[in-house]
Amino acid sequence: MIKIVDEYTLFFLQWIDSLQTAYPILHTNYWLNASREPKYRIWSGFAYESVCMKHISQIINFLNLDSLAAGIGRWQFIPQKGSKEEGTQIDLIIDRFDKSMNVCEIKFSNEQYRINKNDGKKNLANKIKVFELKTRSQKQLFLTFITTMGIKKNIWSEDLVDSEVTLSDLFM
Repeated sequence: MIKIVDEYTLFFLQWIDSLQTAYPILHTNYWLNASREPKYRIWSGFAYESVCMKHISQIINFLNLDSLAAGIGRWQFIPQKGSKEEGTQIDLIIDRFDKSMNVCEIKFSNEQYRINKNDGKKNLANKIKVFELKTRSQKQLFLTFITTMGIKKNIWSEDLVDSEVTLSDLFM
């Protein structure tokens, strides 16, 4: 699989390239209105993930894992066709020498990210469960959120999240 990591190329392919042929002239409010579309949120998420991947050293440093970090990667499980298993993916995994791993969820948001019941109970818990089951990892897992504006504190964030990193932490 090929993944584009240049933010401008992502932006050009998603927005500019298709607009050049569709609309020779854009309305003054085009970008404001486009920023409210799901397509924009998806693009923003990929672009933010790309920025985070370029700042892994800062993430590790902020989490005080400089002396513990061993390996960095992503993980994905795609069930076989017809299977009733749920697929999942983990944005970033920081494997550590202390028999632990940080399982990182990267989320772009224009405000503090709110973990809701569906995120907490289903999505996040499922990611951890599937990862443990499929990798047979015996390591202790710590859920880390990497967000633009931080996490809105609530019952789900308090229960699930072990650590968080924000956009400003990437540039300290």
